[in-house]
Amino acid sequence: MDITNYGAQWGAEVAAEKLTGYLRPHALTIYLHKEQGQKNLTRMVAEHKLRADAQGDIEILDAFWEFEDEKPMPETVQPLLAYADLIATLDPRNLEAAKLINDRYIATTDAAA
Repeated sequence: MDITNYGAQWGAEVAAEKLTGYLRPHALTIYLHKEQGQKNLTRMVAEHKLRADAQGDIEILDAFWEFEDEKPMPETVQPLLAYADLIATLDPRNLEAAKLINDRYIATTDAAA
């Protein structure tokens, strides 16, 4: 699915896969931006036949930022947020992907500053 059609971005595992090519996602985290958010969510749910499931592998969260000029890839969240999402899971494979994101995107930014 082209997540940008819904005013959304991939986070966590999907963002890690797109940013590094390393991780094969098991859980899907979607950050939905507020502008027309409810309308876009309704359309996404209808078009992809999504159903609420507390044990499901899709998590839809509100985007809480507005950094339009800092996106390395329009369909993913910022590398720092993807990193934080992955670290929070405490899953060893996600921690490895978080390290790759740190090495490729975050640590290089710190060195340039």
